[in-house]
Amino acid sequence: MRYLILLSLLSISVPAWASLDSRYLPSDKVIYETPLEQDVLRVNTSLGFCTVLEFPDKPTMVSVGDNSLVQVEVPQNSKNVVIKPVEETGETNIFVFTANQRFNYKVVIGDEKDADYVINAQKSASSKSKDQKPIDISQLLRMAKNYQALKELGNINQREFVQKDLLYECHNPRFDVKVLEAFSYKSPNYLILHLKIRNAGSQTYVLNEKNTNVYIQGQQFKPQYVVFDNATLKAGFPTEAWVVLAGTYVSLDNKFTFGIGGDGNAEAICY
Repeated sequence: MRYLILLSLLSISVPAWASLDSRYLPSDKVIYETPLEQDVLRVNTSLGFCTVLEFPDKPTMVSVGDNSLVQVEVPQNSKNVVIKPVEETGETNIFVFTANQRFNYKVVIGDEKDADYVINAQKSASSKSKDQKPIDISQLLRMAKNYQALKELGNINQREFVQKDLLYECHNPRFDVKVLEAFSYKSPNYLILHLKIRNAGSQTYVLNEKNTNVYIQGQQFKPQYVVFDNATLKAGFPTEAWVVLAGTYVSLDNKFTFGIGGDGNAEAICY
């Protein structure tokens, strides 16, 4: 009789334990990523479910490719964005902008078993520790100047050190400035701008790195380092320049303009 009672208790208890285990879904429903600005993350969603995107900074703008496929909510005073699909199937993209980085997503609406619950990007490149030992500026410039050769040899980590051709110009009566390319070194963060400056005037100008500035949408950024291949520029002659900004976390997609330093405190702003 005692054995029968024990067996009866076990038959009741085992399903209870099993039901406790089944409360936990697979661990891949909450995902932790460290995206760079050139990365595109896939977000799997499903009708009747929502996905939370978490960021290191408060989003300043969210742009959705097709608003008829998903609803987007940004909770007040939150660093999160909530995505909720309104159709059974479909694909679109979403861009989330913070003060320090742009985040890129491809949203796929499909089976509920594939739905992501949370995608956490709080350890993105721009949020890495600022206590990290800075790279030597001279080493960084050597890497930029030899970027293509180092890339072909496999000696460049393209997730950490990104190059983008720009090829546009700005002008003022003294100088023609051609913006050749830009580089972004992720951690610690540096932005490098490669310029070609031509003396558009009729007299010789002496370039001054201390008065040279970068402008993005009217906001002035003071470079940490500026180097001119030739600081004394005769009329009609060009020189190349390298401008380094530290800790700005600005996107390479920005339009850059420049104030070229001259004698004294003079700054010739190019538009």
